[in-house]
Amino acid sequence: VSRSRLDKCFFEAGGSQDADLALCRCEDGVETALQYAKMWCRYAKDLLAWMEKRIGLEQEFAKNVMKTAEGAKANVAQQVQLCLLAMAAKKNEIDKWRREFKEQWAREQKRMNDSVASLKKARHQYYQRCDELEKAKAISAKAVDDATGMKTLDKRRKSKDEAKSKMTDAELQYKQCVNDAKIQQDDLVRVKERIISHIRKLICQGDTVLKEATVNMFYYQRQQTEPVPLGYHNLEVTCRSLEPGEPYLLYILSKRRPEQPIQVFSFQEYVPQGKGYGELNGVSMSGKKLKEDISLSSLPNPTWELNCMAPSSPSPAEFIDSQPVKVRTLSRAALTHRLKKTKSKMIKCRQCDNYIVVSGVECEECGLALHRKCMEVCQLECEHRKGTVFGVDLSLLLRDRPEQVPFVVLHCTSEIETRALTVQGVYRVSGSKPRIQKICQAFEVQKEQVDLSDLSPHDITSILKHFFKELPEPLLTFDLYNSFIGVGKSIQHLSERELTPDTNEIMDIIDSLQKLLQKLPLYCYSTLQHLISHLQKVSENEENKMSPSNLGIVFGPTLLRPLVSTDMPMIALLETSYQAVLVEFLITHHDKIFGVQQRSSTPPPPVPTAPLPDTPPRASCALDGEVYAGSEHETSSREIEQSRESQARVIYLTSRHPMRQWTSSALKPMREQVGGL
Repeated sequence: VSRSRLDKCFFEAGGSQDADLALCRCEDGVETALQYAKMWCRYAKDLLAWMEKRIGLEQEFAKNVMKTAEGAKANVAQQVQLCLLAMAAKKNEIDKWRREFKEQWAREQKRMNDSVASLKKARHQYYQRCDELEKAKAISAKAVDDATGMKTLDKRRKSKDEAKSKMTDAELQYKQCVNDAKIQQDDLVRVKERIISHIRKLICQGDTVLKEATVNMFYYQRQQTEPVPLGYHNLEVTCRSLEPGEPYLLYILSKRRPEQPIQVFSFQEYVPQGKGYGELNGVSMSGKKLKEDISLSSLPNPTWELNCMAPSSPSPAEFIDSQPVKVRTLSRAALTHRLKKTKSKMIKCRQCDNYIVVSGVECEECGLALHRKCMEVCQLECEHRKGTVFGVDLSLLLRDRPEQVPFVVLHCTSEIETRALTVQGVYRVSGSKPRIQKICQAFEVQKEQVDLSDLSPHDITSILKHFFKELPEPLLTFDLYNSFIGVGKSIQHLSERELTPDTNEIMDIIDSLQKLLQKLPLYCYSTLQHLISHLQKVSENEENKMSPSNLGIVFGPTLLRPLVSTDMPMIALLETSYQAVLVEFLITHHDKIFGVQQRSSTPPPPVPTAPLPDTPPRASCALDGEVYAGSEHETSSREIEQSRESQARVIYLTSRHPMRQWTSSALKPMREQVGGL
């Protein structure tokens, strides 16, 4: 990943600011950031120990094997120092700052706690002085009414004045403590934001150094270790795909906590016992002391100022998943999507390429994710609406030449047979989902012009599996599902015997499969023959460890699946083994099953220029589905037969599954085939 793309994807206002804001709103935001920094330092320490041990073993191996050990040792040591010094320095720097930030945060929290304690103490003293003043006033008034001596009256008046003076001092001290608490609260928020921002920057810098160190280490090992360059190259690619700060952002978003309210401290008037607020606001109250009134509010939102400047009149609103949102003018491309509120925690906007933390929508059909503000300028139409390769029925994809194989299958199998037959687990290991989506989109646009030479073999095999999974109807069609499962059961029972299966029994199964395969449409038969032939070539190479049984497990549920399997999940689960056994049998006996029949996708012979000799009378043949050149009567009879088969297939599917809602899109390929004939 280039530096410019990294800056665009993460360091802009999308990811880092959202992560900082999410931590600032949490009560334990600083503790979470410090915890991740501590985890990062431990990981870097373990990685340094592993690198040092590995490099030591490499040096010892080089001494015993290589003749030029001294020169190689000097070069390796120099490269090692370049990797270790930078990484060790960054680890020490992050650890030092982590301790410093921890101490700063502890000091600020202690100051805040002291301010709150002083505030409570001053409030208690203020209330106590007010009680003393009220008592002094009551005693003085009683002395005046009783007409006591002047000496006693002066003493009571002096006591009242002293109580009033103490109450005034306590009131001033209480107000000062309230102001100090507010100031300390603001300082605590600023320190929290500063610590979180610095920790995030340090983590990003550490990830950058970690990425450079690991990439350089594996890169030089790949250059120096010739027998296993591919393994180190894979390690290099794995480390290179890391974006600095992305694990930190994922960690923060996964630790989302409730927002922390901020206490607002305010001065409260004293209410003496037995009196109310009648003189102030005309509302009588009980004689109890007022409790502490603390209003709660969250941290300021970055969009608060924009909302304040907006007009106060209510704007129209729409609802996405029962949530009111502002109505925005959608672009023409955005109108092609079925939008709903996004539920994912970590996705990128396809328009601006920034992370979506809040306020995002996604398409229910194609999965396109956007910010709400990006819907106005979206230029990406719904892929589900304009797809012409993936998810399309084979009868429509091969409408002109049903005897051919889809170009996606041809491209992928050719590339795999060229350079990936020795890759271990070539069909078992899945590829990268983002890269697969991009390649599928390229197939939709460029068709046969897509270049697969620079792609990972696992990405290519994942595209091939994705193509067959997205077919509305599998290669082994729905109407023949029970028949194929019956053959799979026969193969399973045959393989469970202790004795070696009889050749006649195997030939009976091959004959049954040939008859069933003959009932498939021509485009399904051609594609299946090409795929099974390719899988046989893959299974013949022992280095990839993809035996026919492993390939059967991978492709069984893809090539043969029931129309509705949710009604009886246990039966569908048991039938999975029969699907795998059937595909394994097709791969193992490919030559016998497909070699006897000539129903393949081979191109027709060239048109003869010389007159043809007389054709001898055609002998009877059991292969009634074979295509040959005949009279017009034979051609018309074949078309009528295909039309009847298609009509019977529609009636069979609708009658077999009456509870399934057959939409026009599901029956459209069948109707077009019937109408065309």
